Amino acid sequence: MQWITHTQLEATQALLHNRIYTTPTLSLEAATLAQLYPDTEFFFKMEQWQKGGTFKLRGALTRLLTTSPWPKGVTAASAGNHAIAVGLAAEELGLPAHVAMMNTASPLRVKMAEATGARVELCEPGEKTFKTAQCIAEANNYLFVHPFDGAPVTHATATIAAEMLAQSGGLDAIFVAIGGGGLSGGLAAGGKLLNPKLKVFGIEPRGGNAMQQSIANQHAVPSVPVNTIADSLGTPMTTDYCYQINQDLLDHLLVVDDDDICAAMVMAQQDLKLALEPAAATALAGLIVHADHFRPRLSRKKVGVLICGSNIDAGKFSDYIRRGISHMATNAT
Repeated sequence: MQWITHTQLEATQALLHNRIYTTPTLSLEAATLAQLYPDTEFFFKMEQWQKGGTFKLRGALTRLLTTSPWPKGVTAASAGNHAIAVGLAAEELGLPAHVAMMNTASPLRVKMAEATGARVELCEPGEKTFKTAQCIAEANNYLFVHPFDGAPVTHATATIAAEMLAQSGGLDAIFVAIGGGGLSGGLAAGGKLLNPKLKVFGIEPRGGNAMQQSIANQHAVPSVPVNTIADSLGTPMTTDYCYQINQDLLDHLLVVDDDDICAAMVMAQQDLKLALEPAAATALAGLIVHADHFRPRLSRKKVGVLICGSNIDAGKFSDYIRRGISHMATNAT
């Protein structure tokens, strides 16, 4: 199945032009990765510098700008980043926004969502947050903007792959963190459209592995428990659409533990000078933890790593850095 065409990709790029930042893809040497992959060149897509602090604005804008008739307003269900993006998109397009956010969301993300002018309703995590957003949509005749499902998200996140390939001069592989699967599916669709030989490797937190469970069971898992610090990736379900596109296009999917993610946050801070939220360090964690698995595949290759976002408050960041340092010290003994 062809998940996106050249015409659709170009149309989405034109749709988003001047509404988002074209974030850079930088060739950087990270000491930790250089030791593990001595003959691999790494390129980092800095989508944490996108408006709103994550890649999410691309999908929110694409969903709204391709909706007809024009909605009265918008709502969303989110752990934080998607709510911020929907709020920004609504503000950009002059629409009211009323979003449901998990009550475990970082206070920083709540403030960022409110700063867009969106009304924020805090609710119990998981399915309750989605149900609240659906109730808001039905009561107000608002458009529910899904955080990861559907063709608009695929088309939007495919633009990231197009930028990565153009900015790097071509890649052999891309590593991406997986939550609901909208980012990984679109990245793989766009990347393989432009380079059919491209490999796309997904990394998922063990405590939020809905996609791994779906692929193992050969169908979308409608409800899974979530227990991970990578809250941006902790979706309580996988949709049929996202399961199918990831099953079709991902070359491999592996999981990492939260301690590994914390250690990757330390590496990002020390080697790359980046302060990342756990979700954005998950792809890095996969490269580190599963180096023995990936090293032969990545020898003499150009590899892209998507840094998907960085909305984290200083207190939580400090806690996770200390946890990562402790984990690294334990493994070194």
